[in-house]
Amino acid sequence: MRCASHTRRVQAFFLSLQVTRRLGVNLAGKISQLNTIFLVLLLVIGGCAISISIIELFALPALLPGESAVARLEAVPVGLNVSVDNPQGIYVPEDSPFVLNLTASTPEIRDGEVLRVYIIANGTVRSAYECKPSEEDGTFTGKTQVQCSVEIPYAYIVREHVTLYPVLEHYIDGPVYRAEPVTIDIDWDEYDSLLWGYSIIILFFVAIAFAVMAAISIIALYVAAGARHDEMYEGEYSLTALLLPFRNAGTLSEKWQALIASPWFWLVELAGISILLFYIMYASNSLISFSAFFAFILCGLLAFITPFLWAVLMWLADYKEREPLRIVVSLFLWGGLAGLMSIGLNSILGAVLVAIGIGFLSAMLIAPLVEEFFKGMGIAVFSLHHELNNMVDGLVYGFIIGMGFAFVENWLYLMNNPMGANTGAWLTVFILRSFVFSATHGVFTSLTGAIIGYLKEKEFAFPTLSLLVAPLPAMFLHAAHNSMEFWSLFGNLGMAAYCCILLPMFDYGGLAFVMALLVIGVFLMQPFKAKRRQQ
Repeated sequence: MRCASHTRRVQAFFLSLQVTRRLGVNLAGKISQLNTIFLVLLLVIGGCAISISIIELFALPALLPGESAVARLEAVPVGLNVSVDNPQGIYVPEDSPFVLNLTASTPEIRDGEVLRVYIIANGTVRSAYECKPSEEDGTFTGKTQVQCSVEIPYAYIVREHVTLYPVLEHYIDGPVYRAEPVTIDIDWDEYDSLLWGYSIIILFFVAIAFAVMAAISIIALYVAAGARHDEMYEGEYSLTALLLPFRNAGTLSEKWQALIASPWFWLVELAGISILLFYIMYASNSLISFSAFFAFILCGLLAFITPFLWAVLMWLADYKEREPLRIVVSLFLWGGLAGLMSIGLNSILGAVLVAIGIGFLSAMLIAPLVEEFFKGMGIAVFSLHHELNNMVDGLVYGFIIGMGFAFVENWLYLMNNPMGANTGAWLTVFILRSFVFSATHGVFTSLTGAIIGYLKEKEFAFPTLSLLVAPLPAMFLHAAHNSMEFWSLFGNLGMAAYCCILLPMFDYGGLAFVMALLVIGVFLMQPFKAKRRQQ
């Protein structure tokens, strides 16, 4: 009897183990399926965002051209008389922007009305210059004559025919009266020669920077060659696996992990980045002259330097568990691809805020939500890779993605502020983007990565779903960084609070926090975990 009872207990025990094992396998299968479904959903969302950007940037202007800006200006009734001081046949400026003084006789200017001078070249409106009253006058309200110094920037065309449309506009009602257009000819040959001199000097320093970067790249390749990584399958990090990612991979998960760390995935990312760069080149008229194209290339080279150095520095800092370089390349390129995903939605949602009268909040509300989501999507895509297994990994992944995004955005900002228009202003943009705020995008997205990495370290079953909450701190810091227009509403006090409190607290405080997390993770947590694994 005792033997029979004992036998039944043993059978029941093993039966319970089998049931538990089956339940565990079923649960693991369902978890894997849910992660896969959400991953596919994210990729679909990314594809839709890219489609929206392409439509918004290229298709809509072609399909819905509407009335040209020049035609709208010509439709405004004539009611102003304008004369140009010191009229000449051809103006030969020595610097950019060229300042042209004009006098406008107007009906009595009402409160809320301003005089704008639209600068038209090659049949399109290049810019609109708003005339400002002198400190003595304080306001144009009640006046019938306005003195205005119009700034006309160089746009990489040595000799150009420029048309000026002075227009009296009301902030709410729009254009009221215009003057007959004023046409002038400008010969920028002297300034163009000066600009080429500046460009050659800048190119010399760029060449030095790229020589240093090449040396750093060689060192990184040497370090990477000596690194050892835990392989999911034999030969995962061989050269063969890099070029033929599916050759040794067995399961679907292994094939996906191999694909996203391969040149085939890089080509997809580069295709998206190329679309965005083509738009930058198109929007900035970079093919209008050799000078313009040279400026486009020079801006791209300059935009790449600091993000590259930051990305390599972050990769080297994680010296105890360095990530495979093939993954680092994928992450950096994802940052650039996230720029394409973001630009269309940024423009459309920003236009919605403008339509409802709160366009000044666009940079603070729209850009952080859209950009941090798509940058964070890259970490979610890589969250199913076995190399991303702790907080430090996620922090490094997010920072590198942020640097890829910064590279493309810096290029866009430098071309939106052409070196030819004003060399000093262009250098200011370069210094701000490449030095003062060089790490901000990396800091923002590294917080997203740190959260996803930490959750995966704690064996959270749904790492891809963590994207729904992980970008929130990054969005908050990004919004604080972009809140200048909001604080400007409060005058000098608001700007002082923004410059002296918010920026140091959230930008440099955020950078210090990320560096502290990195130090804690590398020097304290990773050795402890390695020791625990050995035990």
